Amino acid sequence: MTPDADVDPRDAIDEAIRANVAGVTDRGAVVTGWAMVVELMDEDGRRWLARAHAETTPPWAASGMHHEALYGAWPEDDEDDEP
Repeated sequence: MTPDADVDPRDAIDEAIRANVAGVTDRGAVVTGWAMVVELMDEDGRRWLARAHAETTPPWAASGMHHEALYGAWPEDDEDDEP
């Protein structure tokens, strides 16, 4: 899949996340920011990780999101529980 040269990749990711947030929660929540880690692989099979975050998410907030994802307390099940 070739990216559209006229669309900023972060904008396309942001649109996809916002369009699909209803599938993650039923509490009427809206996306206020996001951060992600992706694994990439080149033609030679070399792999590496890359990070990205929304333009509206400051780097310090993205760092905090990554930390919470790694070390935060997660519910026992996949339910959308209140903190």
